[in-house]
Amino acid sequence: MSFTIKTDNDISNRFQSINDSQKCAKRIGTISANLQTKFKDVAQYVNSLLPESRETSLCLTKLEEGLFYANASLVRNGIKEPDDH
Repeated sequence: MSFTIKTDNDISNRFQSINDSQKCAKRIGTISANLQTKFKDVAQYVNSLLPESRETSLCLTKLEEGLFYANASLVRNGIKEPDDH
């Protein structure tokens, strides 16, 4: 599945700033900190398991990118509501 920018609203969403609501900012901050901890745990596991190499370095870089994009999604799109099913 690909994401195509179709409207000015889609572009605005990509460049918006964080919601100023203190409640929202606190919740986002907590989730962001949890994501950071989990990504760091995976990075430390990878670093302890794999030898120094280009591939290991790329793996750690991709984890950094993953955290970056997870946080960007959190800020832009909010928090996914749990399924009631």
